[in-house]
Amino acid sequence: MTTSGSDTAQGPAQAVLTYLRARYPILYLVSHEQTRVERALMGVAQAMAMDLVFWSITTGLTDPTGAPLEASPDYRDPVAALRWVLGKPKRMLVVLRDLHAFLAPPAPDRLVVRSLGDLSRELRVTRTDEARSLVLLAPALQLPDQRGRAHGGAGRPPAEVRP
Repeated sequence: MTTSGSDTAQGPAQAVLTYLRARYPILYLVSHEQTRVERALMGVAQAMAMDLVFWSITTGLTDPTGAPLEASPDYRDPVAALRWVLGKPKRMLVVLRDLHAFLAPPAPDRLVVRSLGDLSRELRVTRTDEARSLVLLAPALQLPDQRGRAHGGAGRPPAEVRP
């Protein structure tokens, strides 16, 4: 997701709300202001009546206060975290803080890329009362191309919201 000038004129949080209401399963937000964006996403999740979950490579899955969600498997593993999202049939917004590192050149993690694609496909067909969306939050755009290689956003990126 990227936003044009008209999207940013209405504000980044409003742009994210628009994409979530349109049932986009995955949004990629590029910002160096992680705390500010996460605060805005708390308001977005509340407006959408969605639970808010955060993931990072160091803490795994947590609630907005930083408390771990579940202690069983090691949800610091990105594939395990994505599988957890798939297995939770409830409205939630999941902010993935470090996933861009697994999509980065020169060798993106193919299992993470495939898991993300599978999850995206599944999330598109979920019922509204079970709607889940992922937000990849990163300081730079890192997307794998169709051949499993990654690029740093050469050309025009599909969407971008800047605070």
